Amino acid sequence: MQSLERIVAKFSPDIFSLKYCSNKKFQLYLILSGNTVASEFSFELIYGNDEAQAHLEHAVSLTLVRKQRDRLSGIVTLLFNVIYAPFKVMNHDVQLCVTAATGGVWRYPVRFTSTEPTVDDVITIESIGLNKEASVGFRLSSQARHPVAFTAYFVAGSDQEFSVSPQTGELKAIGTNGTLITIGFRPRIYGKNYQGKLVVQTADMQWTYSLIGVTPEYTPPKGQSQRPIAGPHSSSNRHSKPRNYVLDNLKLTTTAVSSPIKGAPIHMK
Repeated sequence: MQSLERIVAKFSPDIFSLKYCSNKKFQLYLILSGNTVASEFSFELIYGNDEAQAHLEHAVSLTLVRKQRDRLSGIVTLLFNVIYAPFKVMNHDVQLCVTAATGGVWRYPVRFTSTEPTVDDVITIESIGLNKEASVGFRLSSQARHPVAFTAYFVAGSDQEFSVSPQTGELKAIGTNGTLITIGFRPRIYGKNYQGKLVVQTADMQWTYSLIGVTPEYTPPKGQSQRPIAGPHSSSNRHSKPRNYVLDNLKLTTTAVSSPIKGAPIHMK
């Protein structure tokens, strides 16, 4: 619990914001315009729609702790303790309506906002190969004593290689083993950094998980040549020199065996 933050709201159309900070306590001062003689006041939050009511009913606690009247002006100041503990990202405008026992009514516009929460966990999934799905699972239960409906989805920008099952269903009640949620990872290429963000959301709760997909280091295939055949081997580029039969005949000194005159000299003396 953090230190109290004081907010003074005057009767005007100005809207003040309560920023999400996990679990924060505010002191809210309401200055009632006019000179009222009432000493008893009631109050309520008026929601703009059903979604705002569903989100804020369990996230906002409002308590009137002190009433103070100025002796000279008669103006009444109300002090409220506000505990704001949102469980999901939201942005809602409501009205804090204060009613005096004598019939006076004051309305104060209030905006409750919450920023993107920090991730609840980081989940790393190691692939088992390209186009093969690896998966991890975890169990999650509702924060109520009864099952609650949920949806599971990936925020924009998450890699499409991630999948979640089931995407809708019921979270089992608190105190049980919870509902199994499975995240799949099917990479298509090596060397890419796969990332995603998974959100599991109920009517009044939200969990966020950062996903990292890891592929194994690529190892190129290594071929093995056949054992060489014992040599020596003739060169495929080696060719016999063409024979010059005319030159060979000029070198003859006698006729050949096939000649009618065998062994006769060719050159006359």
